[in-house]
Amino acid sequence: MKLAQKCLGQTNDPQLKLQYRLCVIISMIKLRMFDGAESEFRDIGEFDSSRYLCSNFPDIFTNNQDGSFIPFNLRLLFAELPVYMGKDPNLDALYALLSYCKLHLQPSALEPFQYKLINQSGNCLSLTELFSTEMPSWNTFYCRVAFSIASQQIQRGDYLQALQTFEKHIIPIFPNDIHVHSSLLRVYFQIGNMDTARILMEKIEKIAATIIKSRHGIDTLDQFVSSRTEFSSEDTDLMVLVLSDRALFKMTEDDFKGAGHLFSQVLKLEPTNCDSASNRALCLLYDGHLMESVTALEELLFQAEPFPFIQEPLVFNLCTLYDLAWLNSTTKKENLFIHIFTHLTDDFDVSVFKLPTK
Repeated sequence: MKLAQKCLGQTNDPQLKLQYRLCVIISMIKLRMFDGAESEFRDIGEFDSSRYLCSNFPDIFTNNQDGSFIPFNLRLLFAELPVYMGKDPNLDALYALLSYCKLHLQPSALEPFQYKLINQSGNCLSLTELFSTEMPSWNTFYCRVAFSIASQQIQRGDYLQALQTFEKHIIPIFPNDIHVHSSLLRVYFQIGNMDTARILMEKIEKIAATIIKSRHGIDTLDQFVSSRTEFSSEDTDLMVLVLSDRALFKMTEDDFKGAGHLFSQVLKLEPTNCDSASNRALCLLYDGHLMESVTALEELLFQAEPFPFIQEPLVFNLCTLYDLAWLNSTTKKENLFIHIFTHLTDDFDVSVFKLPTK
């Protein structure tokens, strides 16, 4: 943040100034300095004012570019900030931004099931490409806002509203995207609709099997896994998604031993998968193996380089296990804090250590 603030004072380029301010605002939000971020937005002023029109800077925008040069991510953060501050329970700012994006869509993109996001090869843009494309359009901006709305609804437990957001704004664009269906599956887990979850799980398996067959000519996922000792990054990502969904499904059926085995398979493919490591430990706990659960998480956080696993949920889970296993767990939690203190990022919430306040 300090570097961006320093650079901000060393340039007169209006585009660069906004990019540096974007970096400052992102840092403030990560550090939970919401009032400071709000102040930065006040200084920036109205996004669509004449001061941010390309036409007013012909020396910089030499191709007769029209419209505002405000970065889209700045608009998105401006809409998300009131949510972080607890000032926008209805997500009004995000819905307003969604409507703003819709005004800029091509007419064909306004009709259900007529969204066509095309990549450089002429194929429909995938969900992964949507968030990595180097040439974003208003269509991609629209999708990003829709995902932000759904994410906020899921985080606050508004699962039915999240499902409506998926069905109205996301599924029409990505009707066969495995990541979308995986996200939906987890929402149905939360609301206990296991009949629909089972149908979605079958669809996820079929989509994954189709992808593997097109890549390698192998009919089933299990045949593919058993026939390989090494996997490409694309195959690894696909198998991690499918195995994780299988494991979560088993957890809903109280088959914690089976779920733990699947999470172990995920960790063989992706050893630094923090979610799977934490879930495997929970499976051990629910299967009646408290001390094994503690050991599983301690092995991750007390290693020489624990950085990949220093995430708030995993640390919180281990400290909760300490509370379950020891009457006086403060010493254990203090030792953990001392060991990983130098690896903590500035925005890490130390309350997850559950240490008594002095």
